[in-house]
Amino acid sequence: MKFHLDIDLNLLNMGAGMRIAVYQNGVETVYAQAKEDGSPEALYDANEEVSGYATPFLSDNQILSNNIVIGDGEIIRFTIVMWLEGPDTDTTDSVNGGQFGFSIYFDKQD
Repeated sequence: MKFHLDIDLNLLNMGAGMRIAVYQNGVETVYAQAKEDGSPEALYDANEEVSGYATPFLSDNQILSNNIVIGDGEIIRFTIVMWLEGPDTDTTDSVNGGQFGFSIYFDKQD
């Protein structure tokens, strides 16, 4: 099966501030749009220290795409959490009025 998240709407580049955590059977991966220089966005803990880096979106139109093998009777649990970063010292009003939308797909592969 193929699991993918596609970006449907990114008005005023709202995606630059979006963070999307995908938990697959409890294992977390955080996705974010790469910085303008192509480097990944830093993730911060409660003490505002860098705790890791987000996995960059695959493209301007896709967040992720994974092939998943599911055995007979197997259950795979997904939880998706999304949030908008801010406010912080890097925050600007450039995305006021912006919108972000995405679709979740599970495609059976023969």
